[in-house]
Amino acid sequence: KIYLAWIRGVLTGHNYARQSQQIPEISNGTVEVAVDRYCTEKPKSNFADAAFRLSDKLSGRNEAITK
Repeated sequence: KIYLAWIRGVLTGHNYARQSQQIPEISNGTVEVAVDRYCTEKPKSNFADAAFRLSDKLSGRNEAITK
């Protein structure tokens, strides 16, 4: 549950910072499935990467935010 809450915070922060690229409402189950899938496909990656890539995908940007 703590990881899910952390990801929810990342997604909320994304919506606050990127108001032109909002992430739609998403269920906890969908978040869990997406993160589990990412971590299975990329076992050497870390949990935060899964959250950030989910943010990229759901916002429609499909690439990492750069400076």
